Amino acid sequence: MVTLLAGRPYALGRAVSEAAAIVQSFFPGEASTEAIAGVLSGRVNRSNQVSRSESWTQC
Repeated sequence: MVTLLAGRPYALGRAVSEAAAIVQSFFPGEASTEAIAGVLSGRVNRSNQVSRSESWTQC
């Protein structure tokens, strides 16, 4: 799993083909690492929040 905490998109190279999942958080704030870890570990249930998924194709 690759977790990006950034404000811009990045060219990820091999990470795209080798990672089981890629999670990106745009401008996440000071408590972002704890919040993301809680959601990914299942400790926190964010099912009532709006999520965004992007589909992509490799060129």
